[in-house]
Amino acid sequence: LGLVQRGHVTYLVTTVAAYTDVRLFALHRFELLELHDSPLQVPAGFTLADYLKTGALQFANDKSIQLKARVRPELARLLAEAPLSEDMALQPAENLADTGWQQLTACVHHGWQLEWWILSHSSQIEVLAPAELRQRIVEKLRATIKLYHELQ
Repeated sequence: LGLVQRGHVTYLVTTVAAYTDVRLFALHRFELLELHDSPLQVPAGFTLADYLKTGALQFANDKSIQLKARVRPELARLLAEAPLSEDMALQPAENLADTGWQQLTACVHHGWQLEWWILSHSSQIEVLAPAELRQRIVEKLRATIKLYHELQ
């Protein structure tokens, strides 16, 4: 059904045997391939573009959230070039507009990859909402600080 590059990993999007449920396989895990004459079972109405819009390759839980955050100018520039979603918006942050901080809003899939992305930019972003996500990020940052005894 398609090949998708996600970071440094290429995924095969396909069905298996007579089944029509879509599966993902990381190509680097294959050791041996065999060609068969059986036709590919394409789910009715399937398009790769629509499949990707479901968040399937973002390892999400199919739950979309409205992410609200403040981001530093450096991260805002990256996001302007590579938006998190089609509806993402950046506006000068209230009370911080003179420093270049931007208010970020975007409807995104919530999953571990979103949290990893936020944590990878932890000094560049403050999650404002949803409250549950903000709390999870705070808990992970507190746990990280505990690893650095000289900071306690």
